[in-house]
Amino acid sequence: MKRLVALVPILLLATSINVQANAYCDSRRSAQEVETCYRQSLTALKRAVDKGFNKIMNSPNYSEATKQRVQEEQRVWEQSVQTNCQNYACVEYQFQGRLLQLGRMKADPPPSAMDAEACLDAWIAAYRQDEGDEVAITHDQITEWQQWCSEGRLP
Repeated sequence: MKRLVALVPILLLATSINVQANAYCDSRRSAQEVETCYRQSLTALKRAVDKGFNKIMNSPNYSEATKQRVQEEQRVWEQSVQTNCQNYACVEYQFQGRLLQLGRMKADPPPSAMDAEACLDAWIAAYRQDEGDEVAITHDQITEWQQWCSEGRLP
């Protein structure tokens, strides 16, 4: 996101703003009003995207695997915007799209008892395959595997 903030001043200097820009901001009376309109719009959209992203990243309703996937998607999205957008309209469109994507993210369903049990059984089976059937499994290992299962990690 820091890079996108740095991109906004560059966009302020773009000369083709009026060609591809949003009609609402383009309808302003002066170039300064157009720039102010876009700056406010982009700032509000950036805040909304940041809020949606942080809500997912800080929520206990998403597994670590989901959070990592969302974080990678966010990185790829930011890079794409920086690479491909040359004007306000493009950045605004990208922000709106990302905001919709983040808003559609559904929380991970809580693991059912059977899912958690099946996951733990899979960890035990994988451990036994690597170490042999006679190796003891400690309580600490089981606790760690249960934690991993709650995060959605599988062997």
